[in-house]
Amino acid sequence: VAMRQGDESLNQRLFATVEHSSDADIPLADWQLRLVEQGVGVSTNERYVEYHVSAEEQRWAQTYLAALKAGGSRVVGLVVETFHTAPHRDWPIAHFVALVKLLRDYDPALRFVLFGAPLAADKVDALRSVLGERLLSAAGALTLRQSAAAMNELDLFIGLDTGPSHIIAALGVPAV
Repeated sequence: VAMRQGDESLNQRLFATVEHSSDADIPLADWQLRLVEQGVGVSTNERYVEYHVSAEEQRWAQTYLAALKAGGSRVVGLVVETFHTAPHRDWPIAHFVALVKLLRDYDPALRFVLFGAPLAADKVDALRSVLGERLLSAAGALTLRQSAAAMNELDLFIGLDTGPSHIIAALGVPAV
């Protein structure tokens, strides 16, 4: 389902098309919901996305994070870098280091997992210098579904405006 295109041959390949709205002030969520409502006739009053991890994925994630969660430790997920094309969205790594120091001092049992794309070694090293073995770097090491499954096991997520933050929202995990 997509907005009607100027190319009729493309429109014919789509399941359904929806006419473009002249309302430029409509929120993005409402614009996207119009595609579903008008394209396939499904409506909702909700304006959020839900994602559900399969039982197999959940078992995998619990095994993957078992060492961090040992002894009932709570786990905080981190995304410390956005897309390389949008560095203006990033928060300096020194700020993340200061934040995890505060969290570590507040609760020494907290454990942390890095998510997202592969990170430069200096960023991982900066966090590891404060957290040591309390940090698991999964950045660049997991598939998207594995990341979502592992994120579903978190107690808290702290991240930037990027894909993993949208996944966290769809999972309903507490996030900053």
